[in-house]
Parts: sequence; C-alpha cells; structure tokens
Amino acid sequence: MARQFGHLRKLKSGRWQASYIGPGGRRRTAPRTFRTKTERTVASPAEVVALVEAITPRHRAAVLLAAWCGLRRGEVLGLFREDVDVQQGTVTVRRN
Repeated sequence: MARQFGHLRKLKSGRWQASYIGPGGRRRTAPRTFRTKTERTVASPAEVVALVEAITPRHRAAVLLAAWCGLRRGEVLGLFREDVDVQQGTVTVRRN
C-alpha cells in the first residue's frame, strides 16, 4: 500500500510523468497540463454599492469589509466580534 502512495507522490511532484498505451500498442506520455493564472476583475465602487444594496442586510458587513479593506473570503469568515474595535476603527485579522 505504501508503494502505491509513493508512486502517486512522485507523479504529483512531477518527477514522473503519466503515460498510457496509445494506438498501435505504443507507450505514449501524457501531455503535462499547466494552470494559467486568470486575471481577476475588480469591482468598481459603483458596483460595490449596487451589490450592497441588492443583498440581504445579514451579508452587507462581510461584502463591505472584503471590498473596502481588501480582505479575502477566509479572513472575513474568520472574524469574531472581538476582532472589530469600533471605537478605534480597527479590524484585527487573526484567522484566515
């Protein structure tokens, strides 16, 4: 069992390349696939305002924090009430 996992680890790391038996019984090497980074679009301030007005009040604070503070989804979802200091106007991100 450990041998199979070792083979999988080598295959995932790129030290081995997957192969298959092609037409005519010849061994073929599977083409390597690379993920290309797609460019992300950024919402304009007008689009953020339109989104905030369209969603339920429950999610407005999360959308505003993500949009104006640049927080990622995991950072917004990891916030607790004690992480927000209204008097000082700060948000402390401890978890992501």
